[in-house]
Amino acid sequence: MPPRPDGAGATRDRLRRLSRRVLRRRSILPALLAVAAAPSAVRITGDGDHAWPIMIVTFVPVAALALVPLTALAFGLRRWRTGAIGAALVALNALWLAPLYVADDPPPGTDLVAMTINLQYGLADAGEVVTAVRTRHVDVLGVTELTPEAVAALGAAGLDDLLPHRVLSPDVLAHGSGLWSRWPVTPAEEWRGVHRMPGGTVAVPTVAGPRDVAVRVAHPFRTSRFHARSYERDHRLLRERLAAQPADVPAIVLGDFNASRDHTAFRRLLSDGWRDAPEYAGSGFVGTWSPRYRIPHFVQLDHILFNSRLGARSTANFEVRGTDHGALVARLVLAEDR
Repeated sequence: MPPRPDGAGATRDRLRRLSRRVLRRRSILPALLAVAAAPSAVRITGDGDHAWPIMIVTFVPVAALALVPLTALAFGLRRWRTGAIGAALVALNALWLAPLYVADDPPPGTDLVAMTINLQYGLADAGEVVTAVRTRHVDVLGVTELTPEAVAALGAAGLDDLLPHRVLSPDVLAHGSGLWSRWPVTPAEEWRGVHRMPGGTVAVPTVAGPRDVAVRVAHPFRTSRFHARSYERDHRLLRERLAAQPADVPAIVLGDFNASRDHTAFRRLLSDGWRDAPEYAGSGFVGTWSPRYRIPHFVQLDHILFNSRLGARSTANFEVRGTDHGALVARLVLAEDR
């Protein structure tokens, strides 16, 4: 007789037998695939600026990963129809991701480095933020969730020595934002949604002399579980204000958009001609947020956008202690004046 398995081995054997029995039930695998397919389905139809669809479509990247083993399992169990549906959804997600891995050629011009970081109620480690600005040679910094205490902490850590020009609008909790620049900046009218969205015109030095670049820190409000009225209103305000800007002026919009490429509100901005730095540079998928500290960032809510007067060479994202957002930095190119 073969030896009887020990306690742990017997438990594993029982779990294997149970899992095989469960998966043989014809309704289980299609149900699992339906759950994994739900974010992609919302992505196809559009979230309509409604609360629950907005939250569901946030999970497209995670659900796409789950679709791969579920599809393979369906084919392995000879569930051909279920496998075909899964394969189609995997292919569709691959099609959505493909542009992120194909770089555009940046125009000839002047390089500048932009960075954005959400401080999460001003609690992010100021020293780490300033160290990143120094080591990555950042020229323009957009900060969201900027509190008066965070302004003081960043100043004490040496930010004002590196980026001496600034347009700040700090506030309590998540409402404040700020813009720091290596070069002189002329303040512009502040845009007000639920959060403050300051901006200014930065005089970027080039071989031909200083060039004006309009820079705006964006922070539309997030959706809630019950409604998305403020989310929709803030995104509409942002889109309308950006559309009203002169098309011949180089422009950068950076911050926490509370929306990814899978959300309808953000895709409207892309359809207006704004380019997202990681997509332009072919940096691949970039995650800057997750709902819990110990979960890797799986969705990009923080963006650096620019108009047709700029390009991007490269981007990088990295962790900063004290915030649930990752920082995003991009090496941009200000195109030569035409």
